[in-house]
Amino acid sequence: MRGISSRLAGLTAAALLLGILVGVVAGGRLLAQPSTVTVTAPGPASTIVKTVFIVNTSTVTVTAEQSSGNASQLWSSVGLYLSPTEALKLFQAAPLGPVVYTLDTAMVTPVGVTVTAATRLVVQSASAPAEYGSTNVQVAGVDEPDIVENNGTHLFVARGGIVEAYRAWPPRELSLAAVFDAQRYVENTTGPMRLLLETKAGMEVLLNLTHQVRVVGLLGGEGGRLVVLAVDMLSPWLPGLPPRTWVIVLGSDMRPLWSRALAGTLVDARLANDTLVVATTQWRMAPPIVFLKDKAVAGPLVVVGQEPVTTTLAAFSVETGRYSMVAFAGARPRTIYMTTSGDVYMALPGVGGEERRVTVTAQSTGETLVLPASDWRRTTLLRLHASPDAITPAATATLPGTINKQWQLDVYNGTVRVVTTAYTSEGTRVDLYILDAETLEKIGELKGIAVRERVHAVRFLGPYLYLVTFRNTDPLFAIDLHDPARPRILGYLKAPGFDEYLHPVAENLLLGIGREDARLRVTLYQLKDAVPEPVARIYLGPKSGGYSWSPVLDPFRGHRAFTYSPRNGIALIPVTITAYQNGAPTQKAGAAVIRVDTEKPGLKLLGLLSHMGAQRATYIDGYAYTIAPSRLPRVKAWSLDTLKEVAEAPRVEKATVEEILAEPAKYRGKLVEVTGVYAGWASTAGTPPPITRSDWLLRGKTGAEIYVTGAAPPAPPTMAGKLIVRVVGVVEVKDGTPYIRAVSVETIASTR
Repeated sequence: MRGISSRLAGLTAAALLLGILVGVVAGGRLLAQPSTVTVTAPGPASTIVKTVFIVNTSTVTVTAEQSSGNASQLWSSVGLYLSPTEALKLFQAAPLGPVVYTLDTAMVTPVGVTVTAATRLVVQSASAPAEYGSTNVQVAGVDEPDIVENNGTHLFVARGGIVEAYRAWPPRELSLAAVFDAQRYVENTTGPMRLLLETKAGMEVLLNLTHQVRVVGLLGGEGGRLVVLAVDMLSPWLPGLPPRTWVIVLGSDMRPLWSRALAGTLVDARLANDTLVVATTQWRMAPPIVFLKDKAVAGPLVVVGQEPVTTTLAAFSVETGRYSMVAFAGARPRTIYMTTSGDVYMALPGVGGEERRVTVTAQSTGETLVLPASDWRRTTLLRLHASPDAITPAATATLPGTINKQWQLDVYNGTVRVVTTAYTSEGTRVDLYILDAETLEKIGELKGIAVRERVHAVRFLGPYLYLVTFRNTDPLFAIDLHDPARPRILGYLKAPGFDEYLHPVAENLLLGIGREDARLRVTLYQLKDAVPEPVARIYLGPKSGGYSWSPVLDPFRGHRAFTYSPRNGIALIPVTITAYQNGAPTQKAGAAVIRVDTEKPGLKLLGLLSHMGAQRATYIDGYAYTIAPSRLPRVKAWSLDTLKEVAEAPRVEKATVEEILAEPAKYRGKLVEVTGVYAGWASTAGTPPPITRSDWLLRGKTGAEIYVTGAAPPAPPTMAGKLIVRVVGVVEVKDGTPYIRAVSVETIASTR
């Protein structure tokens, strides 16, 4: 180990401490058995002993698995065991040395939920409508994460660090039913966190760490289960402390049933039947530290590798919380495809060079699969079978070209169809490959569909492929896949602009959403002998002097913002339209309502459901709902017959600082509007900030103060006492003291 020590000596002290931190957390030994690293300086300098670790101050000791009543916290990792000799060789071979990647999980007690009105949510009751909108997904029966979920009676909306549940049926009774605070749940689960340094002189607190939690996706909502995916970033940010993605499953009363925390940020997730598959990625930020694990000691595995990125794929049972997982050292998936039977296909980019390979390590066995080395211009396709009991790598194939969108990968009738962008001396080239779904052996291919073009919309419909590429015009190709060994182009259509998303609305009709110039364009194509012909087209926004945008145009997740009601024959498209008159912008926003006539093919723009900030639109029976996660009102209900607004929520209650402080139980969980004086960061009573050090104070007429969190202060502390501000937010209570989690902050006047 002397060679390793001498190499470490060149690191800065701060970098060294962070690297040791990674190793200690990886080993699951936090306070009970402090780990030490001996660093020998070049020459005759004395030995320095330093240890850094995280302490959960609400739990005095944390071992590999620590339990207290019904609450427990489990720290674990996945990957490779290395002997000291192997570690030394790996360290000496890498210019920057190897680095440890860890994955930790936590099973926790249900805490941190505020129920404001309903003590139990009615999930698909007998009175629920027969038809309602759900997340628009690629594979029928396989849910994808989105910021809004609809279960036919309630809408669930992700906003910052919380999830709001709205009673949506009947529409005239639209109201905020419950709020789940993921931020507080994570804080209560993990407890206060500190970065400590132990030397021969004793223990020193280096930093107090706070959580910044953001809900990034919701799945399910039916059958009494709602899956919440939230990313937890520690503040202040440190290279040795990667973010975590929390998987939290809520019951029908919006209370947590179980949760796990995976290292890294969310890549994507899928839910089929009871199996939830989640992929996360963490990038190499820590300095090079080797963590050695004695193979004779029972405990979790540790990933040690020199690659810049590691990915974790975990499969959970939504019902019980049991799970299995694998680790990928060396690549971040570009896309994930999951079947209802649990087969998962992952497209992994090449990492370059024969010496850099992607390794896949199973948690259950510790066995490692080494994928073929390839550069960034190639894609490795990996098939796994995923269940909560095991994730098993089954087959691999390497293809020329790259995959950037999930729609470029499809499984049908025992085959996998893949659209790639290849890079040649003549520029880009769009190719198609058809593989055996089990073995991933090549069955057929079609190269050079388009040259020097970019892939935009891709839609596989049974034995046909509809493909939009773009450079100056929009070629929409129709490709026959009946014979997988010999796919052939049936024809193509050229037009200005391009489609970003294609959606079937009938057996022979295809809807395209895209752009032409600065306008949003909606086109209805009729498929004649499977070849598309445009029969109707609608533009949203001015032809010149303006701009229109829709989240449907997001090339990676945009399809989740599109909603189509077959029974109503209505497409709902969130849109923001900006026009300029004499240089001054005017803006309209909401959801465009488009009638799709499938009998006499045609389109008609019925109107715009006006709602500033709307990012999603859905429907229940004959009513539409627009959702603006970052604005108020959050949800509006509309009649699809009249396009008139029926209701909006949540309803804001006016209150004063003094009233909230006097009766915190009365206001807890309510959305309030409070006006007061901006009072900076320092409380005159010496009360600490409830959530983060950036929390600031609002002062009432009598001088009473209340903290505001979740939004930046309206001005620097030097402006304290000089501004009158209006805060809209939810009242929450911590340790008996109320505070406001802000939705909006507005400066309305000066005190001068």
